[in-house]
Amino acid sequence: MLIFGHSYISQNQAMILEIKLDVFQRKFLNFAVQILKIDHSLYGYLLLMHQLVLNTLVDRWHGANLTFPRRLIDDLMDSSKLLKPINFKVLLS
Repeated sequence: MLIFGHSYISQNQAMILEIKLDVFQRKFLNFAVQILKIDHSLYGYLLLMHQLVLNTLVDRWHGANLTFPRRLIDDLMDSSKLLKPINFKVLLS
């Protein structure tokens, strides 16, 4: 299971979200190549993203899922409202 916000989402829900993110990004890229007048018939989806120096939204989402809890615990963001209801227990040996 992946953590998303305050709740857990199942693997199936995560896959659906990844598909939706991919569809959204493809639509955005299609719009961007029209505005930027890039001949995208020469490029595949991933090559076009590489040319525009873009990461996939799915990769960014996975990265945020990994870094958010660490940044929250390390107090690298204003998170007093999020941390207040959480009790941490540290076991000392």
